[in-house]
Amino acid sequence: MRISSSSWSIDQKRLNFQFGCEIAWEIKGGKIGRMLKNPTYQGITYEFWRSCEAIANADSWVLWGVHNCGKGQPMQVAEMSHGTSPALFKGVTVGIGAGG
Repeated sequence: MRISSSSWSIDQKRLNFQFGCEIAWEIKGGKIGRMLKNPTYQGITYEFWRSCEAIANADSWVLWGVHNCGKGQPMQVAEMSHGTSPALFKGVTVGIGAGG
């Protein structure tokens, strides 16, 4: 699945998580497949990272970020960013929201 993140939730122990996005594409047999609208993916952190089978090289690395960390009341304002390359994970639980 190729995605762009739009929402996320993770518990205080950083164990169980769920992420959602606006649009994604299935990848089957190494080829881009159908478009998915409002998909989510979820898992348990250590199982998710154990399912990582491949990570793209440095040529694919991109810096991503948001303007706030998304925690606290009132909202904390601190830029959060990290770099990432596309990765292949097997056995991730994917759901499709309304309109998918």
